[in-house]
Amino acid sequence: MTTLTLAPPATIAFIGLGMMGRPMASRLAEAGFKLRLYDLSQKAVSDFIGAHPSALATASPRAAVQGADAVITMLPDGKVVRHALFEGRDAARDGMGAGALAIVMCSS
Repeated sequence: MTTLTLAPPATIAFIGLGMMGRPMASRLAEAGFKLRLYDLSQKAVSDFIGAHPSALATASPRAAVQGADAVITMLPDGKVVRHALFEGRDAARDGMGAGALAIVMCSS
C-alpha cells in the first residue's frame, strides 16, 4: 500500500467556491498550499483571488488540474461533479496527472 502525503506547498486544484468551498479553499491557501481555482462564477473566483492573491484562476476544470497534486471538488450534487470531472468538454480527468489524488465532496 502506498501512503500519500499532501503537505504545503503542494498544488491543489479546487473546483467550487460556493458557501462551503470558499472557506475550505481559504484554509488551504492560509496553510500554504498553492491553489488552482475553477468555478462557474467569475465573481466567486475574483473575490477569492482578491483575498488570496497567490491563488491562480483557471478557465476550466481541465486547466485547474494541470500540474496539481490533488483536486478537490465542493459542488452541489453528483451530476455537477460528473460533469466537471468526467463528462464536460474540459473535464478534469483529461488534465490530471498520473497519481493525482481526487477528493470529491457534494453539498447535497
